[in-house]
Amino acid sequence: PISTLRLEVIREGIEDYECMMQIQMYVEQYNEANGTDHDARELMKPYFEDLYNGVVPARGEHELMMERRIEWLKVLEALATDLDAGMEMLLEGI
Repeated sequence: PISTLRLEVIREGIEDYECMMQIQMYVEQYNEANGTDHDARELMKPYFEDLYNGVVPARGEHELMMERRIEWLKVLEALATDLDAGMEMLLEGI
């Protein structure tokens, strides 16, 4: 198979989705363990707000998107390593 830009972008999108689903899973685990009711979508909003202006991507979106992906992976790693510390990181936001 020959890689194309379109396939690479599709793969990145699938990876982003999987990352968000794992973060949601950890938030749900935290909620069950601690009797809280945190919403993963609300907690992740600060990571998305400056990526788009309405439905229009922000200028320099690619570089910002790469920075956000690194931040998501750091949050995911923290959640997987120590759920309480990861949630604290997520509650503090960017």
